[in-house]
Amino acid sequence: MAKKNKQTETTPPSDDLIAQAIAEGQALIAEGKTKVEAAMAIYRHLIERT
Repeated sequence: MAKKNKQTETTPPSDDLIAQAIAEGQALIAEGKTKVEAAMAIYRHLIERT
């Protein structure tokens, strides 16, 4: 029988945190970074702070 992983409760990020992450991504794009680099920075910003 396969074991089921327990689901951990996560809290959704606040609107302020999301706004900060988006601003960071937009700043990177303005510097000439790629969209992939901006997306990864946004992802890291949200993961590290939640």
